[in-house]
Amino acid sequence: MSAKKLTPVFERYLSAYLDLVQENKLFSEASADVQKLKELLNIEQFQQIVSNPLYQKNHLNDLLAKVLGIAEITPLTIKFVQVLNENARLYGLNEIVDSFARELATRQHIPIIEVTSAQSLSDAQHQQLKTQFEKQFASEIFLEMSIDPKLIAGLVVKIGSQMLDTSLKSKLDRVQSHMKGIG
Repeated sequence: MSAKKLTPVFERYLSAYLDLVQENKLFSEASADVQKLKELLNIEQFQQIVSNPLYQKNHLNDLLAKVLGIAEITPLTIKFVQVLNENARLYGLNEIVDSFARELATRQHIPIIEVTSAQSLSDAQHQQLKTQFEKQFASEIFLEMSIDPKLIAGLVVKIGSQMLDTSLKSKLDRVQSHMKGIG
């Protein structure tokens, strides 16, 4: 249920990037940049550029600067992506982008709530759940969603070390356990 662990080498890159973001107080700008990078990484041509080891590093840096500049990504993030390229680590950009929001929330001491559901929640359901948790915590929260069809129905909510399991699977498991005790 918890987030996929970031590869140690990319964890160091993300940590260094977040240090710079924190030092320069560019939290919202970096978040917007990462969202734009996610969108770019969903474009097949950009994905091919990023993952193709045949591009020469300096040519690719120029191309990255142009593409990221057009996307209105800040100079700090452009330089970060170029450093990944120069160090032959550009292939990890997806992994870094996927872990950014959670790591930023951790650094800003924003509560992280992991929710697993049997099926994908609609945007409205996601927003309603987030709003309810924010009311309960009286602060901003980071909501991390995942899907596990084995739950059948319901949710599993993990907040820190506490877990609330309202899934149909766990209820059936309890009934089965109780029936074994009777039989």
